[in-house]
Amino acid sequence: MKIFKNANLILEDKIIRSDLVFDEQILSFDIEDVNKNDIIQEINLDGKFVFPGFIDVHIHGSNGFDVMDRDENSIIEIAKSIVKSGVTSFLVATITDEFNNINNAILKVKKAIENEKNGKKYARILGVHLEGPFIDKEKKGAHNERWIIKADSSLLEIHKDIIKIITLAPNQNESEKLIKWAKENNIVISLGHSNATYEETIRAIEIGAKSFTHLFNAMSPLHHRRPGMIGACFNTDTFAEIIADNIHVNQNLYQMILKQKSDDKIMLITDAMRAQCLKKGTYLLGEFDVIVDETSARLKNGTLAGSVLKFDQALRNFKEYTSIDLIGLSKISSTNQAKLLGIYDKGYGSIKLNNLADFTVLDEKLNLCMTVIGGEIVYSVA
Repeated sequence: MKIFKNANLILEDKIIRSDLVFDEQILSFDIEDVNKNDIIQEINLDGKFVFPGFIDVHIHGSNGFDVMDRDENSIIEIAKSIVKSGVTSFLVATITDEFNNINNAILKVKKAIENEKNGKKYARILGVHLEGPFIDKEKKGAHNERWIIKADSSLLEIHKDIIKIITLAPNQNESEKLIKWAKENNIVISLGHSNATYEETIRAIEIGAKSFTHLFNAMSPLHHRRPGMIGACFNTDTFAEIIADNIHVNQNLYQMILKQKSDDKIMLITDAMRAQCLKKGTYLLGEFDVIVDETSARLKNGTLAGSVLKFDQALRNFKEYTSIDLIGLSKISSTNQAKLLGIYDKGYGSIKLNNLADFTVLDEKLNLCMTVIGGEIVYSVA
């Protein structure tokens, strides 16, 4: 049993100055409730902020590794790397590729989850975010056009236990069938990489789509006569991913997004590729070379190809340009992701008794101090 003394705990409705007693789960907010002889570690946080552990529902790679690599260890290496930016659990995102390669990547994720051990020093692997191949050639972004195919749930049937989110273009053939299949199997449909009309997007939401993949990026724009996918997002009670690197979306739009969607529906993501945590240079994304500088990752033609954003930096960026408070930040970095994935009631996404002891500890400037997973300190700047 461990204890954080003098912590500012970010709860869902308030911030309290308290102790935090935990092992693999949260046990108490008062040291007097437990046997002090059972405490094996005590850390004085001196008022640092304890957030529910960050959840990244859209990341492709980190520290030189990518989910599409043949390297069997790539998933674990990604999981080890991202704890250094406060992430305690994540979905591994695939890209559009020959479906046999996607299938192999999913099997690799499944194997990594099966091999997870208690006391591990890396982020929890929650499953797969299937980004492609069921997308729109007109809004393919950095995805390879030759591997884009029509929506087909039969390809996914054997993976329905591990796929948690599917990015789908709602204007493509057979999309409605896939949305209905996903709903039946508790898989989230996130709309993106599409030139769909407002009406096509609303129809997809009516039959079960719940979210939008990297809002504003690779989707039909907002126009006063053609509201497009962005208009549909703003007019519905859907979740929306945001890549808050000040490049994918201009930082001056963050406040507008907050007003339109509220802190109950925004989800920070990184959409990071393998160059996250690495120096500038040229790196591979699928079959494409990606040129990486200090802040962005782009194909040779200038198309953005994921990001090199770290999750804790996304939090600071969003805070800097909005009126959001600390409770709101905890929602957009953890609570909303847990609710979308249906794991909120399984102990993820909030700090309350009996929940998982997954924490991200930040100082008053929102700099990362510590990452805790299952009660174990897996990363600390000290």
